[in-house]
Amino acid sequence: MDKARGILRYRATDGRFSVNDARTLSVVVADYLLREMLLARSYLRGRLLDIGCGTKPFSLIYGPLTDQAYGTEVPFSPFGTMEADVLCRAEALPFLSGCFDAVLLTEVLEHTVQPFLALAECSRVIEPSGHVILSVPFVYPLHDWPHDYWRFTRFGLEALCRQAGLRPVYIHTKGGVGATVMSLTIQLAVRATDGITKLFGLSRPIRQWPAIRWLLVMPQRLFLLLAGSLRLPEALQRTSEWMTPGFFAVATKASAPMGDNTSELSMLDTLSDFEDGE
Repeated sequence: MDKARGILRYRATDGRFSVNDARTLSVVVADYLLREMLLARSYLRGRLLDIGCGTKPFSLIYGPLTDQAYGTEVPFSPFGTMEADVLCRAEALPFLSGCFDAVLLTEVLEHTVQPFLALAECSRVIEPSGHVILSVPFVYPLHDWPHDYWRFTRFGLEALCRQAGLRPVYIHTKGGVGATVMSLTIQLAVRATDGITKLFGLSRPIRQWPAIRWLLVMPQRLFLLLAGSLRLPEALQRTSEWMTPGFFAVATKASAPMGDNTSELSMLDTLSDFEDGE
């Protein structure tokens, strides 16, 4: 059975997930986030806490993989609170220590007033071998204002994790320079359509008109198709970290045994020589 929830769609016939462009115009950014979520599926297990769950789009992915899942939201969430099981701030989670196997924190940390405390709370509520799966924006416009406070580099994200008692398993970019330019171009176009809507006093934003929406979505779809067909070497993609829409990370307790995945983070550290030369 096909399903749609928030920014995601699931097609049962081939088990394929895709971005629901009827619910978001940030198709490129959402697509890269979706790819990373699918790569991180093995960490979505047991009892899961989805912080800032919104409409719970990623429950389409983690639902079949977990034993229990709970969602939290803040009362002023722009996505509403209907799907939330608990209303609370990420900096003050009302759960016992070590009661979750996984914590999901997608595009939330930048909206917390105290991100260090929020991540420390995530670390507190996972069990010793548990994982925190998180994503943050980097080169991306202000959104959900006035509750948009921070942007994090990969190095800042590493420091944030370590101060919270977590060890990064890996940190990936959510696209490179091309994705950043495409994302910002679309955001500018969206703001232009909003300006036209206000200028002519239209009751319905023109970005909701089918033809305008198609013009905003199709360039992103074509970009993703082209980027996928080029299949740039992994190491070359990573050198574009200096300009990326954001980062995706998986972290575990600092005291947890190190596994094979930690070599991926070490590989990223070797790219600093390339970045210095740009």
